[in-house]
Parts: sequence; structure tokens; C-alpha cells
Amino acid sequence: MAQTIQIRRGTGSAVPSSLLDGELAINLDLGQLYYGSGSTVLNDFRFKNLTAENYTVSSSVTHYTFQALSGSTDFGDDSADIHKRTGSLNVSGALSMDGDIELSNNDKIFVGSSGTEIIANNDDYWKINANGLEAARFSSAGVIINELGAAPVDFRVESDSDTHLLFVDAGANKMAIGTDTVSDSLLTIDGGVKVTHITASVISASGNLTAALINSHGHNIGFFDGTDINLGYENNTPIQIGKVGNPTTIIGHITASGNISASGTITANSIVGTVGTAAQGTIDHDSLANFVANEHIDHSGVSITAGAGLTGGGTIAATRDIAIGAGTGVTVNANDVAIGQDVATTANVLFNNITASGNISSSGDIYSSRYYANEQLALNNVNGAITLGYDNTYPINIGKTTNPIGIYGNITASSNISASGNIYSNEYYTDGYSSLNTSGTQGRVFSAAAITGIQIGRNGTPNKNIELLGPVTASGNISSSGTVTANSIVGTLATAAQANITSVGTLGSLTVTGNITANGNIVGDDGTSITNIAQIELDNLYFDGDGTTGFELGANDIHAVNSDGNTLLRLQNSLIEVGNPDATIANGIKLAYNVTASSNISASGTVTANSFIETSRTIVKILPTDFVPNDGGRPVMIEDDSIGSNELFLFSQGSFDMYAYIEIPAGYTATHVKIFGSDTSQNFTTYEGNTNSKTIAVKGSATAIGTEKDITDVACTTTNYLVILVSSDGSDDEIYGGYVKIIPS
Repeated sequence: MAQTIQIRRGTGSAVPSSLLDGELAINLDLGQLYYGSGSTVLNDFRFKNLTAENYTVSSSVTHYTFQALSGSTDFGDDSADIHKRTGSLNVSGALSMDGDIELSNNDKIFVGSSGTEIIANNDDYWKINANGLEAARFSSAGVIINELGAAPVDFRVESDSDTHLLFVDAGANKMAIGTDTVSDSLLTIDGGVKVTHITASVISASGNLTAALINSHGHNIGFFDGTDINLGYENNTPIQIGKVGNPTTIIGHITASGNISASGTITANSIVGTVGTAAQGTIDHDSLANFVANEHIDHSGVSITAGAGLTGGGTIAATRDIAIGAGTGVTVNANDVAIGQDVATTANVLFNNITASGNISSSGDIYSSRYYANEQLALNNVNGAITLGYDNTYPINIGKTTNPIGIYGNITASSNISASGNIYSNEYYTDGYSSLNTSGTQGRVFSAAAITGIQIGRNGTPNKNIELLGPVTASGNISSSGTVTANSIVGTLATAAQANITSVGTLGSLTVTGNITANGNIVGDDGTSITNIAQIELDNLYFDGDGTTGFELGANDIHAVNSDGNTLLRLQNSLIEVGNPDATIANGIKLAYNVTASSNISASGTVTANSFIETSRTIVKILPTDFVPNDGGRPVMIEDDSIGSNELFLFSQGSFDMYAYIEIPAGYTATHVKIFGSDTSQNFTTYEGNTNSKTIAVKGSATAIGTEKDITDVACTTTNYLVILVSSDGSDDEIYGGYVKIIPS
């Protein structure tokens, strides 16, 4: 039990429960003083002056306050006093000092973090960092900006009106004066520069560069004497202007007291003055102004050649004569050329024979008793008769294609007369008999008395049709060894030669007043009908068949048979039977095979079948109730904590997997599977199972939740079904359901 020493009065407890006003109590265990103030016990004391040999603050004290009341407080009474404090000093207000702030080596003054700070580096220099980058160093040797070469640490000096009087771009390694934009040169200056001397490897300027004297290697190469600009290397060697490969343009005239020479070509619009001859070996004569190539020709390279009937010639390097050559019957005179007789246009000229490689034409008449072509007699005028022919070897063509030839009198030919065009005549004879007479309004065809008939058409080519324009009227019979085809045949048909009556086109109708007897088939198309028939007696009647297949009308029924002779459709009394006949069915329709209808199938009575297949169905829904847990021992559950927010989902216990068992509808094939859930990092795998075996087969490999899987098609059998394994890695994996896509098998 803690002991309390009371002055005047004490309670005997560790902390007095009550003290009178002004009563004091001390706790010997804690060394704390208490005093009473009304009904409250306090332990904060105020002293006007407190002198202590040692002042110790308990380690449990987190802070102390020099003045809890208003006003200022002095700590110490002499500027020479040293107040030592171990640990940090955190001042929330301003810190004002009349003396020095002394730091130990490598101590810092920083704001916010150690990245922005002032560091005393031993006693060598001060270092200023900003945001972790060293900005400057201050030492007795000077000031260094960006000692470590950081790209973001630029240097800028600002004057009264220029924010970038001096600027160093640390990242670009360039300097600028008067601008914050650096160029590709080391120094960029925005403004004029006046210097006493410039020593540089390269000097460039976008504006003017002004200098009274340009010196290179200690020699003046250019200066301005007040009137002219003088270029030269102190008269020792000539100066080169321009850059190799780049032409130099000089504005104004060039005046030289000496020679102007070039190792290359001197090009000018005009060169005025005397051109010396000693060094003119390189003047291109053909490039001079007013040069005309046709006026400068090598005479020895141009020749005059004498043509046919001429002699002489040669190059034009000398004078050449061209003479006319004399020949048989031709005399060459000084002023003319003469032949053996007068050949004036008004003279008659006599030749023995004229042979021409081309045509011979005349504006007048050409007279001759005979005319030959290719050495063969073509026209012969003998005894008043003109004979045409090519020496009896080839026929001769008379006239021009577009101009008809009129022949007066008869034409007698020992052979055929043929024409590529029409032959017109009022009457044509054969063997002395008139065979065709076209005079009058009606043409007539005749035959010789010894001929029994007249044939029309081309012999040996029966497929060449004869078209008769207008009706054909015969006083006797019209017969044919083949088929007679007509749009309409009017009259009585004899029966002896009527084995077949056919029509190339459509036989509009056939009216028979008597019986129709056919030893073969009576065949009609879809539009054929037989009406107003009292009775048909026949063994079989086929429609669209070949005698073995189609619709067959028997004595008691009508039925359709296939190529194997099996009946497919049978109409008997009130029974319509589809498929194999069954005599036990008295009425109704029996379907021996599947029936597919594009519309509804309905019945007023009962429809009975082994199975009904809905072909329009496309999916089988997978519901949460289709899932069962694995053998982890805990069931799959429905999470309904958020039922008030309209949320429900399935989940398994922990990371246990679950399985869905899905039946494939009869008559369908399963093709795709999809499972919906919250965790798409989990998978589902599809299997085929059977009710008669524990063996399953993979039909769809592991697929992410939320992704449709194209599985190996699984057709419905009497025993199979689908098994879908869904993996899980925790109870927060939500499963909503899924579907199986199906198609008719």
C-alpha cells in the first residue's frame, strides 16, 4: 500500500481523494505533490523562481510546455549560456535566434523529408538537395551547380527584365543567353553580342556577324579598310571561299588585279574581254552561244550517191558531177535526152510488145484482137463472137460485186450455172421440160413426164428442214416415211400407219369419240388430264413413271411403287396408307417412316407415337439444382444473405469442386456447353457418362468460367448423359447456372 505524507491532513491513500483548500499531500512512492482546490485534487504547481542543480525529465514524458499561460518566456538569462538537449527539437512555430546554429558534421537542415535539405559536409562545404537531387555546393573554392550532372537540374540566372539572362539546360548539355530555348550548338544567344576577340572552332549566326578584323592562326584573313572588304591571307597565299561540294554565290562584281583561274569550270552568262589562246584547250566549241550544229559538218563524211540511170557522185569534200546514163534508143545531149521516136502526148507511139509489172490503164480505148492474162487466153474476138474463158481451164468472173452485169441474149452452159447470190428467171427447165414456172400470181412445180415424183430439199441431208409458207393442199394423200409434225392436223386420220401420235410442242387437246387403245404407254406431264370418262379398264396406269415406278391404278386400288416394286402409297376404299400396306388397318393413314412438316401437325383425335421430338429446341438450361458436391463432405449451398438486394447464387464449401448431371433430350445432339459464375479464373470440364457404367469420357477440355466450349458432339442414346465438373478455389466462387446447346440428331 502506497504511503502518503500529509501536511496538516492526509487521507492515507496513494492519491488523495479529497483535500481542503491549500492542503498539501505527497506520495512517497511516486514523489508527486498534490493540493486541494475546492472539491478537486490537483498536482500542477507554478513557481516564480525555481533553481535546481539538475533538471531531469522522466522518460515517460512525451513533451513539456514552457508557458501554458499567455505571454513570452525566456529560457536562460545569458547569451553565453549553453542549453544542451539530447534528442530532437520540434518547434511548431518560428525559431528566432540571436546566436549561431551549430551543426555536427554531416548533420542536416531539412524540410518535410530528407530529400529537400541543407547538409554540412564536415567542414568542407555546404550541400543543397531538392527532391533527392543535388542542386548546388558552396565551398571556399567556389560554387558548383549540379555537381552530379542530373538532367533535371537546370541553372538559371534572372536579371531585372530577363528571366533567362543566363540559362544552362542540364539535360541537353547546352547553354543559352537571353532565352530558355537551346539549339544544336553549345551556346545559343538571343540578342546582339559584342566581343573584343572570339576564338572558336566554328562560328555561325542566323543574323549578321560583324567584325573589324578576322584573324586565323595569327594571320589576318579579312579586314575592312573603310571602303572595301579585303580578303586574303596577308598576301601570302590565296584564300578559299565556300565549301567543297557547295557552290558559293557572290553578290556584285568581282574585280581582280591579277588572274582569275579555276581548277574546274568557269560558267558565266557573259565573258567580256580578250580570251587568251594558250590555255584554251578546254573551251567547248559546241557549248558556245549561237552554235549551230548543222553549220559545222565534216565534208568527208557526207556523200552524194548516183541513183538509177545516173552516174558519178562521191563525198562533198570536192566538187562532184552527176550524169545521165545513155542506153539503147536513148541519146544524152547537152541540153536534153532523146529516144528513137516522138513520144509527145499528141503523137502516136508504136511498140511491138508492152509488158508491165503493174497495171496498164488508159483514159481512152485500148484496141486488141486478143487479151491474155498470165499467158492464158482470156478474151478472143473471132468472127464477131466474143469468147470468155481462161483457156477452158478455170471459170471467169464478170462484173463487180456491187454492180450488176446485164447480158442480152441466151446463156448456154455445157456445165452447171451457179451463183453466190440469187438467180432470177420467169421459168426454169430441166432436161428440156419446164420444172418451175414463176410467172403469174401462183408458182408451179412440174416434173418430166418420165419422173414419178418431185422431191424438195437437199438429197442426203434429211435434217435440213423445208419451210412451206402458206397451206399445203393435196388432191391425193400426204405421206411420210418419218414423223409428220404439225400444230394442227385437220381431217380423218387413217389407222393403218398411226403407231404413234406425238407433238413437238404441247398437244393442246385430243378429242376421241371412240375407244383409245394402246399397246404401249400413255404418257402425260403434270398438266395432262383425262376428263368425262365413264370407265377406264386397264391393268396399270402410271403417272410420271416409267412403267415400274410412279402411281399405278389397279382394278381395286391406286398405289405408288418404287424401283424395287415396293408399294409406298396406297388408296383403297377409305384407307390411305403410306409405307408398307397393312391389311389389318381398315381406315386412317399409316406412316411407316418419319414425317417432317414445315407447319403444324394436328389431329382431332389422339396422336400416338413412341416419342415426340421438338425440332425447334436449341438449348438445355443448367440450373443450380443440377449441381451436386464432390466427396469433401459438405453440400453445395445457396447463398441468400443478399436476398433483400435480389441476389442468389450457388457456392461450394471451401475449395471443393461440384458436378452437374445433364440429360440430353431424345433425338438431339449436344454441341456446346457454357457455365456462368463470378470467378473466371476457374474452369469447367465436360464428360459423357452412362447409366450402365462408371466410366466417363472427356468431351470438352477445361474451359474458363463464362466461356462457351465447343465440345465433341454427343448424340442422345438410351443410357448416356453429360457430366460437367466445375472447379473452385474458395467459398466466394459464385455459380449462377449455364446451358447446353443442342441440335436435332
